[in-house]
Amino acid sequence: MFNIVKTRSQAPTAPPSATKKLGTRELIKQKPNPGDYFLGAEISEGGLIPVVIRPKYPIALATAEQNPGGLLALARTAATTARESKQSVIVTQNPQEWWDIEPRSVLLPDQFALVANATKNNDVRPSLIVLDRLQPQWGIRPELILTFAAKPGVSVLITTAPEYAALLAHSIQSALIIVGNIPAHLYPKILCNTPPIPHHLAPDQFAVRNRSRWLIFSTATQL
Repeated sequence: MFNIVKTRSQAPTAPPSATKKLGTRELIKQKPNPGDYFLGAEISEGGLIPVVIRPKYPIALATAEQNPGGLLALARTAATTARESKQSVIVTQNPQEWWDIEPRSVLLPDQFALVANATKNNDVRPSLIVLDRLQPQWGIRPELILTFAAKPGVSVLITTAPEYAALLAHSIQSALIIVGNIPAHLYPKILCNTPPIPHHLAPDQFAVRNRSRWLIFSTATQL
């Protein structure tokens, strides 16, 4: 099992309070290594315990139903905290939501072929590709995502609706799964035999399995 955070204790804990706003500047102070990016942090009385994704987990799949704004905040947190940000690429239908995240390459879904061709020719190799609220009609097949993730130093973060996440989780079984609030009937399809999250999550909260427990964390909601 992966170890994506430096936890002080593996004992089960109650979900952190969602009243404290987390900023990406607080996360960047944790000095991510090249190729790493943050999803947020577990907020405790002792301070922040950052949730960091490392290159050895090249695909992360995040989904939520009741907090679509939370999915955007999660994606923006990742893009903002990626150390090699100049080579990060955002694929989104809503580029206006990314105007303040610089310097990044922001592409519409039908422009994603530019990245595919550049990567195939080894001219450009983005360190992080964010597929912001991916939809099946974009035509970005799981096989293409796996091809990108197989490139050395390339990570892919996918955010999407629970129904599509269930299909992607089946097609991309190596993906690290991050969940917000999702319908109960989709838990088995997205998480297989993993026990459901025992807590209701706030709009800016997500959960990821860390060893034998759910780690519940807050994503950044401000810069």
